Amino acid sequence: MELLNKQINRCAENMDDASLVIETILLGMRTIRRHICNKCTSDLTVPQFRVLAYLNYHKGASLSAVAEHLELSLPSMSKTIDCLVKRNLVAREISSNDRRRITLELTTAGIKAFETIREDTRKHFSEMLSTLSEEDREKIVQAMHMLQAILKPSEKSSSRP
Repeated sequence: MELLNKQINRCAENMDDASLVIETILLGMRTIRRHICNKCTSDLTVPQFRVLAYLNYHKGASLSAVAEHLELSLPSMSKTIDCLVKRNLVAREISSNDRRRITLELTTAGIKAFETIREDTRKHFSEMLSTLSEEDREKIVQAMHMLQAILKPSEKSSSRP
């Protein structure tokens, strides 16, 4: 943790606010990826976990919607979904509104896998944050709330979930 703090401080000294936010978000994403790949008991890849996360919040999504959100091609997404279906983590179903449309949903096993990894990662971050003082943790929480408020797309400006 000390090495991480030194790296952040060294970088922060030479960055404007926007660059610092971008670099911090990227560092957080790398930390999550590394944790999922190295520490979690699941044998899911990060893209597979991202599919589970998306479907957890967007039940009944189409293959196209998932591919667009993850910024993958339809053939790549189709292969990823095929793998998750074979592992009984995702179910393909015919839409009740349009028989030509296939919807994707997490199975019970998929929900459990997603929740297990999410909770394990949350505990990992909680352990890292526990090394900070209460005052510093409160500052981080406040900053995260403010950052979320400006990062969340407004209803008017974005049709993308």
